[in-house]
Amino acid sequence: MSLGEPYLKNNLDTRVELPEFYDVMYSHMYENASGKTPMLLFIGYDGCRADMLTAVADNTIHGMKTGVARVRMGGTLLLGKAGGKNKGDQPPVTAPGWTAIFTGTWSDVNKVYKNKDAKSPDVNTLFYKLNESGIAATFAYSWANYHNHIYTDEYAAKPYMFCFGNDDDATVNSMLTAISGGMRAVFGILEYTDKAGHMNGFNPKNANYKKAFQKAELAADKLINAVFARPTYEEEDWMIIIASDHGGYFNGHESHNLPTTTTFFAVNKKI
Repeated sequence: MSLGEPYLKNNLDTRVELPEFYDVMYSHMYENASGKTPMLLFIGYDGCRADMLTAVADNTIHGMKTGVARVRMGGTLLLGKAGGKNKGDQPPVTAPGWTAIFTGTWSDVNKVYKNKDAKSPDVNTLFYKLNESGIAATFAYSWANYHNHIYTDEYAAKPYMFCFGNDDDATVNSMLTAISGGMRAVFGILEYTDKAGHMNGFNPKNANYKKAFQKAELAADKLINAVFARPTYEEEDWMIIIASDHGGYFNGHESHNLPTTTTFFAVNKKI
């Protein structure tokens, strides 16, 4: 697995565990000393291998910097580690990956080991905590497992947080509406790369997987532009994040190898 991305702040030996990224978001929203209103945009690229960051030269499409490149400019780009604290602790699959990031805990605490496991009611996602404390937050997605299985307790308590749509276009539109509508924290998961990986292979050299990554990057561009277009942008302190939950190998992502367990976390702040 080759990672020649020159902007990385760590390497394969010093990957950051997924739950640690929760702390970055929590601190920004609750311990913010900027004097401005803390705001958060989280864009998840499901099933995006970290070496996709070098598959598109300098993260450009048609000569323009997009998505991850825009976020990490002046910010931080880190490699993350999925699959649990120790090898084999939990499978490197979607529900455990995002739940580790959203709750700041591994599966031994949040109880999400598989894609249809219900989260422990003793652990809550950040978007739920934000709403509980009066900070409007929303979660957009196109995978029904989030409300049908994983976060059922939170869905039952606060269904208005969840924005379910038929596809990634619907997810992006929901997020755009939330940004322009004044939501303080907007979370969304894009499935482009995961779907392409399962169908065509999780491989940076695969044309379809690469195209899926580019679609995600262009979607992220729209969302970032929407943030900058807010009339109150100068009064707000936006943390913008693009991250992945797991990688992949051949057509799956169950094995605990580097291409599968290595993720990335791009944020527009120095951390």
